[in-house]
Amino acid sequence: MADDKAGSESDAQLTRALRRWEGEGGTMEDHHFAVSETNILKCLGAAVVLIWNDLPQQLQRELFMQAMKVNESYDAETLKTQIGRFLHLHKDDDTFSV
Repeated sequence: MADDKAGSESDAQLTRALRRWEGEGGTMEDHHFAVSETNILKCLGAAVVLIWNDLPQQLQRELFMQAMKVNESYDAETLKTQIGRFLHLHKDDDTFSV
């Protein structure tokens, strides 16, 4: 029961942090990125892939769900499958080039 409370508290903190991030312009909606920004996103994405296995499962789920929201016009099931396959293929990588 203590784990459930800690998990709920952690979820609430994550939700608040994501809302703050979006409030600061962190949302990806309607953004057209410059080349330098695209490179930053690639580097951040690669960094996430490298530490994916070390992330708490709740954070993995949240990142996965946020990735699904980035491009809502893309077929969600196809994207979900592609992301899952990509993470599985790279789960043991210790380096990654972008």
